[in-house]
Amino acid sequence: MLVAIGENNQRILAKNASKKQMYVCPHCQSEVVFRRGEKVIPHFAHKVKGSRPSYKNETYEHYQTKILLAQKFEKLNHHVQIEPYYGGVYQYPDLVIDNKYAIEVQFSRISVNEIMKRTRGLESIGLSVYWLISDMVIKKNIMKLNQFQATFINPMSRTLFTWSIDKAELVIYRHLQNIGGKKFVAKSYTSNLTTLFNKSNHRHYKVYQLTRAKILNYIKQCRWKNSVLEPTLSAMYQLRMNDEKVCDRLGFIFENQIYIETHPIEWQLQYLLLRRDFKSYEACQLLMGKVKFRCFACYRYNKFTVLKNLVNEFEKMYFIKCLNVQK
Repeated sequence: MLVAIGENNQRILAKNASKKQMYVCPHCQSEVVFRRGEKVIPHFAHKVKGSRPSYKNETYEHYQTKILLAQKFEKLNHHVQIEPYYGGVYQYPDLVIDNKYAIEVQFSRISVNEIMKRTRGLESIGLSVYWLISDMVIKKNIMKLNQFQATFINPMSRTLFTWSIDKAELVIYRHLQNIGGKKFVAKSYTSNLTTLFNKSNHRHYKVYQLTRAKILNYIKQCRWKNSVLEPTLSAMYQLRMNDEKVCDRLGFIFENQIYIETHPIEWQLQYLLLRRDFKSYEACQLLMGKVKFRCFACYRYNKFTVLKNLVNEFEKMYFIKCLNVQK
């Protein structure tokens, strides 16, 4: 916990506290102890452990980022609260700006369920939630995101907010799209904090196809698994499609691909396999059990609607490709 009430009944930041004074918790009014050391960042801890949430077990980078963000927002004339406690949801976000925006700094990995729970709790009391994760490497507009990092994408605005610890600046990734597995295309922008709360306009994406080299590399990775149960290879065998046919007719990246963790080659092959025996709607229903959907911290969506739009677009594109081959 970074904030406590001092002897003069004022809120005191841990970095400004003294061990010579007494402090109480601003939430439960019980006594807290000020702690600081060479390996311990300044914080307050309850003298008697209770049921209230207290110290978040933060890293030094998390602590420093939170304080720096608070200072920057204050310089921009925003009203800043550090760790305000909301009893109705038993939460205290890192920062609340102008009583409207909750900022959660999340450099360490936590479960997707915990992310969703905290987001829903703060949204239920009228706060818009913004998560900041540690910045990552991007080369030639290609970046790799694990499941934890991808959770913080806003799929509607196609944005991801990160914080560069080394440069102490906000980095926003825009125009995100998944191109299979953990790989995403994106453009990075170093931004002023005032842009964090701006509503970003969503642009529609053109359909494009993975390159032959990328598709062949994916098939190669599937073969390395050396399993007859591998779904991509199994579907290729049953559909009697060789590598060249897959490269020519599949691998389309549609706008809704960002919602799907399953590689586009895999789900497109699985759908074609189902279409041999079922009509489009039934095939889509069965495909629901074969694809893995992404979870997003700040956005909920109808999985079937997303998948139905995907397969509809795929059918049109696949039909055009087959016609071109016949000509």
